[in-house]
Amino acid sequence: MRELDRHTIEVCGISGRELMGNAAAAVLEQLGLEYPWRSRLLILCGPGNNGGDGLALALLARQAGQEADVLLADPRGEAAYAPGSDPHYYLQEARSAGLRIEQSGLSAALERLRPEHNNLLLVDALFGTGLDRELSPQYAELLATLNQASRELEIPLIALDIPSGLSADSGLPLGAAVQAGLTVSFGHAKLGFYHPGAQRYCGQVEVADIGLSRDYAADPPWSSFDCGGQLPLAALRRRRPDTHKGDYGKVLIIAGHRRYPGAPRLAAEGCARMGAGLIRLVVPDPIYSVSCSNPGIMVDGHPEDGFGGFAAAPSSALLEYLDWADSVVLGPGLGSGEAGQVLVKKLLGLAKQPVVLDADALRALPCQQASEALVLTPHAGELARLLGVSTEELLPRWFELSREASSRFNALVLAKSNQCALAAPDGTLRFPRRGHPAMAVGGSGDVLAGMIGALLAQRRDYGSIEEAVCAAVNMHSAAARLYAQRRGETGMSPLELARFVPRAIQAEREARWELRL
Repeated sequence: MRELDRHTIEVCGISGRELMGNAAAAVLEQLGLEYPWRSRLLILCGPGNNGGDGLALALLARQAGQEADVLLADPRGEAAYAPGSDPHYYLQEARSAGLRIEQSGLSAALERLRPEHNNLLLVDALFGTGLDRELSPQYAELLATLNQASRELEIPLIALDIPSGLSADSGLPLGAAVQAGLTVSFGHAKLGFYHPGAQRYCGQVEVADIGLSRDYAADPPWSSFDCGGQLPLAALRRRRPDTHKGDYGKVLIIAGHRRYPGAPRLAAEGCARMGAGLIRLVVPDPIYSVSCSNPGIMVDGHPEDGFGGFAAAPSSALLEYLDWADSVVLGPGLGSGEAGQVLVKKLLGLAKQPVVLDADALRALPCQQASEALVLTPHAGELARLLGVSTEELLPRWFELSREASSRFNALVLAKSNQCALAAPDGTLRFPRRGHPAMAVGGSGDVLAGMIGALLAQRRDYGSIEEAVCAAVNMHSAAARLYAQRRGETGMSPLELARFVPRAIQAEREARWELRL
């Protein structure tokens, strides 16, 4: 971020002072959109450029007719801003405009502003992206007080560029971090925002264009790999009047165990609701009957291993289905039996079409692969097991280890959490749409595996396999959000999640059409 700022200032001729003013203007506009009924600001400013952004915001707010108070958090007070620096300029301008500027006394300021609490916004302008070490006890205590005040007094807390104390690179708190309801990020989202644990600190993230250079080629911003707002037209376009089932792909799903009879049905439902033309579901013989609930899905039984899982040797029918399919989904509810793992390895050595490897089928790795594209869909525990680390070791290295798994297994790795990361063997990370709390229920991942399989079977309609995977994750999330809006976020079953996918596709299609009008 510092290099991008430097490039903008030195090459593009936009001063740091102007960038601060642009940032403040963008924040003020966003606050008007999000909190139009609140017009008084209490801004906590740190000693660096982030503090300068806060001072610029205070000045612009006063010029717009709003009230703004500034608390200087650094013990040095105004001496923390070097004369001639951009933050010092805005400090002097704020003084000249008659703003109230005090040494940090957050509790006292909140008590003084008690009559204004219903009109008040708390603004975090303490530390920006340059913070790379743990906060001192003094600042950690200040952040704890700020978070507690926002929570208990129900005053919205807004972070400028990044919540103070949050690492821009890892998404982890540096000892302590602000828990904002809204983060207005300048120029682009930060990599750390895409960590599964970051949302509790960032809240809603809005990216503001403040005039940073767009021709800076070194290390493109991570937001350029944000696929959350993008749904390819192939996923949304209307079907032709003369279309038929063969236009939408043939998917083979190999799933299930006597202990997990529901997983195959959920994967098949997700696949069907995502629009696959033909679906063949193969399950162990003991659960054949319970897998036949949807008459539109072809179901076949497979010899079992004596324990309710798949036998190791693929049946002749299964091999025929493998030649028939455009994509394969392998693993939902498979179980960890040895025979099932042997079967997975054999099938991976034979399947030439794209394969989604999910759940217990991941235990068969590493093994020989013939597929043109392999997509692994581990949740955090499964990813940790694949790499031989603990979950506690995995989360601080989420981005690094997702890429390591992709490189090690020469596969696309969809590391699943409330914020998924899609890692490619070339080291690229993509970030689909964030999930929804309603999805925190067993079986959601089975639905997603089927949805990915459906879009991989239609891969000719997409620019890349990565695009198809991201589209499936986005629609999975959209379906959960739509369900929660209509029925609440508690108690959603994965079967209901699958059934909301067509409604979510239609809602996205209508939204895309409205944007074109």
